Amino acid sequence: MREQHVSTNKQNRILDALEAPLQSGFLWMHKQLADNPAIEQMRNFNPALNQQPDDYLDSLAGTILQTPVRISQLLANSKQNFLNWRASSPVHEVNTDY
Repeated sequence: MREQHVSTNKQNRILDALEAPLQSGFLWMHKQLADNPAIEQMRNFNPALNQQPDDYLDSLAGTILQTPVRISQLLANSKQNFLNWRASSPVHEVNTDY
């Protein structure tokens, strides 16, 4: 774990990090975390308020923003070169269910 200084608006950073993954169903949590104080912060979060308990949400937002986006399916077939990911490689169309 490393500390990182961020100078952007905290409410906007939380919304930017959490809104899309939550609405698209990509953000999941283990059921053992259901009694965590972060859940209460998520329920009560109001982006219009500056003074509110949101440390857990801010930490989660920072983690999500630093996590690379991953595609969960292998897009190439066995005849293609799996290491050829450059812009000159063939185009792959991906269908999503969200």
